[in-house]
Amino acid sequence: MFDGLGDYLKAQAICAGASDEEVYNSIMNYWTWISPQPNARAHLRHYRRGGGAEYAEPQLGDLFNANPRVRSRVFDAIGRQLRARPHADSGSIIGRGADDGIPPPISQADYDSEDWLNANGNIDEVHWQLEGDYNPYDNRETDERAYWLRALRPGAVFLIRVRISIRDPYTWHPDEQRPTQCIHQAMERLKTSGAADYVTTGTTVLSMPSVYLPGWM
Repeated sequence: MFDGLGDYLKAQAICAGASDEEVYNSIMNYWTWISPQPNARAHLRHYRRGGGAEYAEPQLGDLFNANPRVRSRVFDAIGRQLRARPHADSGSIIGRGADDGIPPPISQADYDSEDWLNANGNIDEVHWQLEGDYNPYDNRETDERAYWLRALRPGAVFLIRVRISIRDPYTWHPDEQRPTQCIHQAMERLKTSGAADYVTTGTTVLSMPSVYLPGWM
């Protein structure tokens, strides 16, 4: 997190001779005036002032709209799960990187937006649920709309609505060697004066390409 700010020299310019609170203020000012990043600022402010309370991402849909590679990666993962389990209408994509050896569903390299990169970084958990009965294999619902959707031949529905939720811890990494390590160390030390790790959550509904399209599409 925050590596998008710059390299070692920029980090050292912020850290040199500064208290931890001054480092925090420098980052907030940077994200306000030099490189406006409202989402990154909101997360850092919550880390400093939120007392460890859960942070509900107010506009999770904006994360996917601003980061096409993130959206494609998540859609691809959902599609793989649906093809592996054709009767499924929900699932989870979970990976915690170095902590469990499984790549996270959203990694830092996936972002197009520096603001969202610095706000969230790796996201460890993505959970999904189909909205409606687009699954041609699913015969559980009996409402009229479900019958109509099932009556469509496979391939007639080109987009499916999916509810996507995230859950991810916001933490700094003071022990990892990186160009911005001094910033991570300063942010970690702020825990002695009230800063606290927290969990980010959020939910949005997106339209993704149907996995039920015929093979020639």
